[in-house]
Amino acid sequence: MVITRFAPSPTGGLHIGSVRTILFNWLYAKHCNGKFMLRIEDTDIERSKQEHVQDIYDTLNWLGLKWDGDVVFQLKNIKRHQEVAQKLLSEGKAYKCYCTQEELAAMRELSVKEGRTPGYERKCRDLKQELDKPYVIRLKCPITGKTEFTDLIQGHCCIDNEHLDDMILLRSDGTPTYMLAVVVDDHDMGITNVIRASEHLNNTYRQKQIYDACGWTTPEFAHVSLIHSEDGAKLSKRNGATTISEYEKMGFLKEAILNYLIHLGWNKSEEEILTIDQCIKLFDIRHVRSSPARFSMPKLLNINSIYMRAMSNEDLCLALQNFAGSDKYDHAGWERVLAGMSELKSRTRTLAELETMSAIYGNDGTYFGKIEADEATKNLFKNIIEENNWPDDIESLTAWLNEKIASHGKTLKEVAPAIRMALTKEKVAPSIFELFKVLGSKIVAKRLASSIA
Repeated sequence: MVITRFAPSPTGGLHIGSVRTILFNWLYAKHCNGKFMLRIEDTDIERSKQEHVQDIYDTLNWLGLKWDGDVVFQLKNIKRHQEVAQKLLSEGKAYKCYCTQEELAAMRELSVKEGRTPGYERKCRDLKQELDKPYVIRLKCPITGKTEFTDLIQGHCCIDNEHLDDMILLRSDGTPTYMLAVVVDDHDMGITNVIRASEHLNNTYRQKQIYDACGWTTPEFAHVSLIHSEDGAKLSKRNGATTISEYEKMGFLKEAILNYLIHLGWNKSEEEILTIDQCIKLFDIRHVRSSPARFSMPKLLNINSIYMRAMSNEDLCLALQNFAGSDKYDHAGWERVLAGMSELKSRTRTLAELETMSAIYGNDGTYFGKIEADEATKNLFKNIIEENNWPDDIESLTAWLNEKIASHGKTLKEVAPAIRMALTKEKVAPSIFELFKVLGSKIVAKRLASSIA
């Protein structure tokens, strides 16, 4: 059975790159009828925060990427990590290193001076006697030959062992290093496929050596390329590298985010919009490109707008209530928003934009301020205000309003901007006729009157 995992450190919110990695792990597990596990790597006690753990839960739950089984906390497994290190020590596959920080610094300095790769010089590797001083436990890594594996995305990966020094497994205070903890936890969780960011690729060589020393089966690795901005630079907060919770606050739909992320580096389907079931059926980690993907905010906005337009007016109105708060407008206000939703959703790309524009209908008789208008336009406003008998259907209302405009020697083109500003205070808004129909005579009259008072 295929078992994948996501193993974040709870030191901050989940960003776009992390969520894409989660999605790829989740999809591959579901595609293979396997399991997707969650491990919290909380061994950095000073930086790990419960609020970040909760944010991880909230993000995965919001996206619908539910994990299987119980969450594993790495901090609780320290005794197990220590046991493995001690076992390797007893089997002669690891050794105690007594070198001080000053000695290690001198080794690095000499290596740089002589043009060699900086690293531990294995001073204590063949030491026979025990010393009464602090020590770390290091792995006896192969000195000759190569460490290699086949990555499901990057292909054949190989490094000469002479470029890898004997890594530390346990620190002098008995705490495990990242390298050891990850391997032990993945093995004990039965992880068969490690799908993670390409920045971990160099770690894999060292981790494979630990697997080999323990006599454990090495999982299949797949290192996903990083996400760059449209200009090829590293993502920053300015161009997309923000937490997913911030995207939620900006009014993006989770379906749109997932749909966009599936296409970042994966090119199996030519269809732009896919259901999650279609993604599960089609997804294979081997179809992910090895080159960096490029994040485009305009593209994400476009996909989000497609999802919004595809939603029924009722469902989108409910989504807006959940986003903005159902108490934002009274019942009548929400009824007007729903009545005008067809045009509102055609002019907005996010729930945040929809919330802003919905105020046109949701607020009851809001005063938008005076406008600049000539006497003929003011007289037109006064005439409309005095009229109580409006047609109900949009076609009759359109003819009626056009007739009113013409009777005051004006054209629709001439007065539309003034009417739009009086009713919405926006240069871009639903059509004049749609505004009249949805708002109704009382609110239109109130807004027109306040604009020329």
